[in-house]
Amino acid sequence: MVDLVQTISSQTGIPAETVKKAIGSVLSFLKDQHGEDALSGLKQSLPTHNEMLAAYENSPSDGASNGLLNAVAGLASKFLGGGSGDGAKLLQGLGRAGLGVDQISVFLPKLIEHFESLLSPEIVAKIKAILTSAAATSTK
Repeated sequence: MVDLVQTISSQTGIPAETVKKAIGSVLSFLKDQHGEDALSGLKQSLPTHNEMLAAYENSPSDGASNGLLNAVAGLASKFLGGGSGDGAKLLQGLGRAGLGVDQISVFLPKLIEHFESLLSPEIVAKIKAILTSAAATSTK
C-alpha cells in the first residue's frame, strides 16, 4: 500500500507530520459528526488511521499558527447564526493540525482524490457530501 501521508506531502509540499495530523483531523471530524460508521470503510483501507487520529488528538489545541484561522471560523459561525458550525469545526481542526487557509485548499482535494482510490464509491460519496456540506456552510 502506498504511504498516504508521504504521497500527499510530496504532492502538496506540506510537511509529512502536518499531513498526518490533518488527515487525523478529517477523520476526527467525520467520527464526531457521523459516528464510528463514517470511519468503517476507512479502517480497512487505512490501517494507520488510529495513528493519524492520535497525531491530531495529541497536537496542541490552540497555537499562534492557527489563531487567525480559528478567529475566522469563529466569526463565521457567530455572524451566520451558528449555521457554519460544521464548517467552522472542520476549519478549526485543520488549523489545529497546522494547515493554513491556502494549504487547506490544496490538501482537501488531494485527500479526497486518494480516498477515491482506497474506498468504495459509496463511502467516497458519503465523505464528499459530509466535507462539501461542512465547507459550504463555512463560506456562507
